[in-house]
Formats: sequence, C-alpha cells, structure tokens
Amino acid sequence: ECVRSGDLAGRLGGDEFLAMLAHLHDADDAARAARHMLESLGQSYLVAGLELTVTPSIGIALFPQDGDSVGELIKNADTAMYHAKESRRNDFQFFRQEFNIRAHEALRIESRLRQGFARHEFELVYQPVIDTETAAVVSAEALLRWPAMNATPERFIPVAEKAGFMWTLGNWVVREACRQQREWRDSGLPAFPVAVNVSPVQFRQKQFAH
Repeated sequence: ECVRSGDLAGRLGGDEFLAMLAHLHDADDAARAARHMLESLGQSYLVAGLELTVTPSIGIALFPQDGDSVGELIKNADTAMYHAKESRRNDFQFFRQEFNIRAHEALRIESRLRQGFARHEFELVYQPVIDTETAAVVSAEALLRWPAMNATPERFIPVAEKAGFMWTLGNWVVREACRQQREWRDSGLPAFPVAVNVSPVQFRQKQFAH
C-alpha cells in the first residue's frame, strides 16, 4: 500500500524488507516515501488481545550516486538502515560515504581487539580528584586507553560491546584497577576510592557484582 504499481517491494529475509522505487525526481521523493512507510507501519496492531506497534528503521541509497548496481545499492541502503537503528528507531537515514569509512574502521578495530588484549596493549590511566583546601587526592577515576591503536574509548568500546568482547575487557579493567589500588596502599599511600566505568552489557554477566 505504500508503493506505486511500478515499484517493487519484497522481503529479503528475517525482518528485512526492500522497496525499489523507480523514476523519483529527487531525494525529497524518497524521503516522503520513507515517511509514508513509517506512518503506515507505525499503526498499532491487535494480536491475541495485545496492542502492538512496529518501529521500523529505513536506510535509503540513491542511484547513481550511492551505487551503479543493485548489489551495491542494497549494501549501502543496509548500512544506512543500521545507522538509523543506532541513532533512533522509527526513523530513516540516507546513505553517506562516511558510513562506509566508519564501518571499515570498526572492522579494523574489531580484528585487533583480541590480539591487542593478548599483547597487553591496553592500559589504565587515573584521573585524580583533588581537595582544593588540602591538595590531597581524595579519589580517582580509572580510564581505559589503547595507545598502540591510537583509538579513543569512544571508538573501540562500542566495537568491543558489539563483538561480545566487553566482558573480557571490562573484567580486566576492574581487576587492574583493584590491583593498582592495592599497590598504592602497599607503598604507603593513603587509601582512597577508585571509580571504574562499567559497560551496560557487563550487568548481564552472572556474578558480576562479586
């Protein structure tokens, strides 16, 4: 109901569908079609007495600027769709070349994660909190760094979460922060709390608190 008679709509597999719209004047036409699909699919459905709603994510690739073959257009639309999912559901995104650049960067980081961990490339640095009246360190925050890859946590933490490596990396961070704190105390420094940032995925791990 959302496409014209000359268009093509079908199911690619799973919960992914594809609409190929021909003879569009410009990108605004594609955006209008996407909004129409979101509104239509966003209507509530009554299933077994439950009122359910669908929040789709749509990725758009345009011919010829985003690809000169069906395969390339589908791949780039798929990439844009995943970015729509990440930003906010029930929305659409046009493909941008920077998406591919970011995807290649994420693959490069993912391929090095386990190798870098095995080589002890990760390290913690500690940002102190100072009492301005006494100049004493009252606490510190443990910050994860990966100097060998020159990658900021904003770049490699989401990749580690998606790759299922955050439990291994996060547990090491907790153990290393505890080890360092104990080393400071054994050397005669006064005890102070150390804060550790925790990924939400770690809370799904059994015995995490312990």
